[in-house]
Amino acid sequence: MTHQIFISSYRRDFQWLKYCLKSLEKFCQGFCDKPVVAVPEQDLPLASHLGGLAHFVPRPDVPGCGMMSAQRAMLQADIYCPRADIIHITGSDNFVLEEYVANDFVPGGKVVIYHRPYAAMPGKPIAGQHHVQNWAIGVKQLFGATPEFEYMCQKPSLYPSALFVETRRQIEAHSGGKKWFEYVQFADKTTFSEKNILGYVAHRLAPHLCHSVLESNYWGEGPKLGFIEYKRPMIAFWSWGGLDRPVTGYKTGETPRQIIERVLGEAVV
Repeated sequence: MTHQIFISSYRRDFQWLKYCLKSLEKFCQGFCDKPVVAVPEQDLPLASHLGGLAHFVPRPDVPGCGMMSAQRAMLQADIYCPRADIIHITGSDNFVLEEYVANDFVPGGKVVIYHRPYAAMPGKPIAGQHHVQNWAIGVKQLFGATPEFEYMCQKPSLYPSALFVETRRQIEAHSGGKKWFEYVQFADKTTFSEKNILGYVAHRLAPHLCHSVLESNYWGEGPKLGFIEYKRPMIAFWSWGGLDRPVTGYKTGETPRQIIERVLGEAVV
């Protein structure tokens, strides 16, 4: 079983991407090749200094729809990573803190996708804004059913390559005659979430492809699935927060700059 990491990025996140890739290089084990990073074609020359850390490839980029162009790329990660059976999707502003072994995330050779109930999560949908409760709207708009669960629970997020094929098929089957990429490219960016679409398809429409596990049960269900422990080798910095604001919820109260410098042993410039 082969694994590869996929990132969809662009020029404004390249400072974060540099440290993400360095952390992946330091801690990753068991991957078939370097990460693949898809960026708008016009940004490729700006990434040349990072070429030793990843394979850079061009991705579609529709003016004014940058976020949805990035999600479109993630939903065809299997095409960008044709050698991989399992694809680990991460973001430019994610950072690895410790040993990251590919097969640790596939007990019995099957990917685990965690979910958590919307009912237990704070807040309500907020029209026109990014809010976790909004992802349920995007799933309902496409599939016609209100989802109980949110699927963006883990970092890294990993999926079998077959799930991307099935998800594109399901989008076209439910989108009123649109091609999958047309639907995704012009979807509402405040309600559409590629990870929640992938998770819903895996959980409700193609359950044979993955284990779906309630997040609060990961200790109890672990032995049944062959887990040693629930692994979280990665942290999300959120690029909009900057380098010098303490990371929300992180136990030490450190800023991204402090964490990067401590883990990699180099100054952030």
